[in-house]
Amino acid sequence: MMKLSLMAAFFDMADDEDRYSPIANEIAARWLGPDADVTHFRSSANFVFSVAAKKAYFLRFSHESERDISHIEAELDAIESLAERGIRVARPVAAKSGGRVERVETALGVFHAVLFAGLPGEHRNFDDLHEADFKRWGKALGKLHVASLDLDVDRPSWTEQLAGIRRLIPAEEESALSELAYVEQWLDGLDCAPDEFGLIHFDFEMDNLLWQDDEVGIVDFDDCAYYPFAADIALALRDLWEDKVALIDFEDERLQTFVAGYREAKALSEEGLRHLPLFMRLSNLVSFARTFCSLAEGPLRQEPVWTAELRQKWATGLEDDRRDFVESPVRLFV
Repeated sequence: MMKLSLMAAFFDMADDEDRYSPIANEIAARWLGPDADVTHFRSSANFVFSVAAKKAYFLRFSHESERDISHIEAELDAIESLAERGIRVARPVAAKSGGRVERVETALGVFHAVLFAGLPGEHRNFDDLHEADFKRWGKALGKLHVASLDLDVDRPSWTEQLAGIRRLIPAEEESALSELAYVEQWLDGLDCAPDEFGLIHFDFEMDNLLWQDDEVGIVDFDDCAYYPFAADIALALRDLWEDKVALIDFEDERLQTFVAGYREAKALSEEGLRHLPLFMRLSNLVSFARTFCSLAEGPLRQEPVWTAELRQKWATGLEDDRRDFVESPVRLFV
């Protein structure tokens, strides 16, 4: 999650509707000509723009303070390997320079950018999914994990990621650090079988899936990391239990249908399934740490209304997390 100051400065340079950005156009020119239509799609950890030229593309870029090039190159290595193994993923497009990642100096500093080929299909809303959709969703994740089993790319392990989270959470956030210590201790003692651990997507939700007939295309491996595969199930289904450990219901038919679909592609033990609350708490902690970091610099000078409202929304989310860490510690659910 990027800092609000960067987001505000970026959109201050955009048009009145925040659709067109001179910086995005400048970056897109590393791949495409001046006739390409580059429009804002979403912004969170990265800026993402849809690009219409002779083909459809997505342009993703982040500030050098957020992502270094080696981190991105490893992600792209994983994507290319998965594509070669039959997984439908959005592949990177070579720039005019021949590289996959471009380093672009702009008025707001250096950005690292990738252009991805568009995938056919449509995004779906979680609330619109039917039983068959949950099964297809689960099966798609199972196929991804089968293809990921022996991938060896330079992406973070869970130990590296949790160490990074610990550095972002200050000492006074005692409830968050207590939950983090519990999750770390539990993961450290977990004895995974070789086929239960590997590279996970980490964000296998609706925003990153494109549905076409019986196939599910996958985008945005920005957070991929090495974890027990069951973590990806918990992270994918966050909306099912509203990001709350206490609301996980193992009897929920949607969860059971998702798992049935997953098991059509890959084995999943009942023990692995029972670990979902711990991985859900891990997700809460990742979100908490990133949000805290984004808010740490305080209100902006002459802050626009939209960033003030977003700041308040994120601050409210932090308070909700603090309350949840105290009232529903994960040890009660494992």
